[in-house]
Amino acid sequence: MKEFDLSIITPEKVAFEGKAQYLNLPAWEGLMGVLPGHTPALVLLHVGAVVIRDGSGERHLAVSGGFAEIGPKKVILFAETAEQAEDISKERARLDSERAKAELAHARGK
Repeated sequence: MKEFDLSIITPEKVAFEGKAQYLNLPAWEGLMGVLPGHTPALVLLHVGAVVIRDGSGERHLAVSGGFAEIGPKKVILFAETAEQAEDISKERARLDSERAKAELAHARGK
């Protein structure tokens, strides 16, 4: 099956680098699928899940904003954050959610 090179890069790390047969990403306009040979595009990323399909199955990552540079043979996602699904801590996510809600409430009170 045809493949393309894929890199997912954050300011802190390279979250993924390898070959992919299919990529599903949270574009600002909605979910977007990418296959080898895709027309070149520059896409804004929304907060959401990235699904990577390769010869061994699927990988799932959570990203929060950024952009994707899509080419026929290579795709690079420059994300603010990117975490593999199995690395996400439920407790840390809960605490981050509570902190964000408190910041929103504080901002609305001003």
